[in-house]
Amino acid sequence: MRAPRASTRPRRSPRSRRWKPSGLSETPPAQPLFNYDDDPDAPGWKRWQFRDNTRFNAFLEPLQVRLEGNIARVRMMPRHEHSNMRDNVHGGALLGFMDVALFAASRAFGCLQAGGAVTLDLSAQFIGGGVIGEPLEARIELLRETSRMLFLRGLVVQENTPTIASFTGTLRKSSPPAVAPVTSVLAQYQALVAAGELRADPDQQAAAARLDRLQHELEAVPKRGSTLWRMLGKKPDAPRGVYLWGDVGRGKSMLMDLFFGCLNIGRKRRVHFGEFMLEVHQRIAEERKKEAGDPIAPVAEALADEARCLAFDEMMVTNSPDAMILSRLFTALIEHGVTVVTTSNRPPQDLYKNGLNREHFLPFIDLIETRLDVLPLNGPVDYRRDRLGQQETWLVPNGPEATKQLSAAFFRLTDYPPEDRDHVPAEDLTVQGRTLHVPKSLKGVAVFSFKKLCGEARGAADYLAIARRYHTVILVGIPKLGPENRNEAARFVSLIDALYEHKVKLLAAADAEPAQLYETGDGRFEFDRTVSRLEEMRSDDYLAQGHGAH
Repeated sequence: MRAPRASTRPRRSPRSRRWKPSGLSETPPAQPLFNYDDDPDAPGWKRWQFRDNTRFNAFLEPLQVRLEGNIARVRMMPRHEHSNMRDNVHGGALLGFMDVALFAASRAFGCLQAGGAVTLDLSAQFIGGGVIGEPLEARIELLRETSRMLFLRGLVVQENTPTIASFTGTLRKSSPPAVAPVTSVLAQYQALVAAGELRADPDQQAAAARLDRLQHELEAVPKRGSTLWRMLGKKPDAPRGVYLWGDVGRGKSMLMDLFFGCLNIGRKRRVHFGEFMLEVHQRIAEERKKEAGDPIAPVAEALADEARCLAFDEMMVTNSPDAMILSRLFTALIEHGVTVVTTSNRPPQDLYKNGLNREHFLPFIDLIETRLDVLPLNGPVDYRRDRLGQQETWLVPNGPEATKQLSAAFFRLTDYPPEDRDHVPAEDLTVQGRTLHVPKSLKGVAVFSFKKLCGEARGAADYLAIARRYHTVILVGIPKLGPENRNEAARFVSLIDALYEHKVKLLAAADAEPAQLYETGDGRFEFDRTVSRLEEMRSDDYLAQGHGAH
């Protein structure tokens, strides 16, 4: 069974892998259930026929199969027994043909050996009927393949006849031999490398090994309230945490995915660091209302009660309120038995660099270096930038072609299957008690329309929350601006300032190049800085910087 995908390399086109000619020459099982061989009566075609002629398949077979590019052509010859009272081939006979054709096509694609797979879903729309005595053909396309499933669609046609039917089907592959699940971080990582899903990287290998050890240390801690836990006489010490840092696209999130997915403990939590700090300040505000002394202590105790492993994505410190409380908060968390695992684009010494009153922040850096293992990921490949390839980041004009390119970039960056575009997850961010809806939100990439993000009432806090949460923002529908829509222009300026300050990558579709967005009228002068920043955000130097870097 293939390991689940968590790739940091450019995603290979499924079709280039699935429909290669070698799929037609695989060695069949020692005792095949089906004949699948060259048809002597039809050069270039294969014959598909179930060996047991007492089964339902004999009613439809033999079939002929041919692979042409990404389409499998499957033919049957309709006979009198396939027809209805009007001598049309329709209804059940066509459904049976569609079903068997799905398996024959999947064999041609190289996705199935014969036997064991089952149909989970078959949906058809009848448009017409076939005639007796003329080849009936199903033309089938493989939409998506997973480790256990095949998703296909096709058309049924006949020569000199319009399309007879369209259909979609889902097949479940035969169950593999029972094997113990891979639940170790290091084993999962090595399996992904062996499968070609990841490129071998010494820094990643070392980080996976350390996270693997931490996984087993956390799982070995007795459960709270158990007999062994009570015999210890005190709360067990927290295993040392991990601070994983490196430039953008070096595989930090992938390793965190593996660690958090493999970690089998009851109380664990993963959260973006910016969101966590917003929550902490809200909790502190509630504690201050009680006027019961230092509010950080009860907040830390509550957080520790909720999770004994806190996993943070993208630790960065950009403001004084966060900087002033981090040392006390995380000291208290660790003393309460919480293990901290975090990723960051920067080494600990560079956190809050040149920040106001940084001397009060330095104890937090000491805490990281004494209580967490600091692991660098400094491999030579920027996998996220590699995925963008030569993608232009500012597309002109708005329209179907720009939307198509930005959509493709989103799926490359997130490893999400394009055929499931209707199911891309959304997210709601809480900003000062309000909800900011993100229509597409996945793996640090967000998609917005200009109309929703800048055409509606928004404030700097909204744009700051977006900049903290996402490393890449895709913005579509940017119009030309002028005095008549100065409010929208002001919001756009505020948005770009927040994205720029946090080094967020911007992919956009607009009606004009940045310099021509706001050409004349009142407000043009104030827009000049935004133009300059937009141009810089397209540069290789900017794109090479990590999220949150200053």
